[in-house]
Amino acid sequence: MSALIHELGALFEILEVCKGDLENLLRCDHPPSDLLMRIDKERSTIKDIEYLIVDLKAQIAAKKLHKYMIDEFKMTQDMMRVHI
Repeated sequence: MSALIHELGALFEILEVCKGDLENLLRCDHPPSDLLMRIDKERSTIKDIEYLIVDLKAQIAAKKLHKYMIDEFKMTQDMMRVHI
């Protein structure tokens, strides 16, 4: 699971870079001829990265839930052995 957490951190870093690039494009003094296309591309990239972040968070949550369920099952099984 630590690999997923590292991947999530990397996606957040990439997201910050993309947001910085978008901000630079929106505030540039001498806009390039393809400014609107670049802005649209950055926005699309940001949306994609945000989607990946949500998906990765869901994967991490599912793994934590699975671990919790397994731990609860083991504890229940241990308790049943004590009572018998």
